[in-house]
Amino acid sequence: EDLLIGTTALHLGYSVATLNVRHFRLIPGLSVIQL
Repeated sequence: EDLLIGTTALHLGYSVATLNVRHFRLIPGLSVIQL
């Protein structure tokens, strides 16, 4: 699920806010905000 959320956010130009940054580090170019 995290991969789908992350790639969708990247495609739409959004950042992802999460408690677990590790799940999203596999997606190059994605802006991730740790809560």
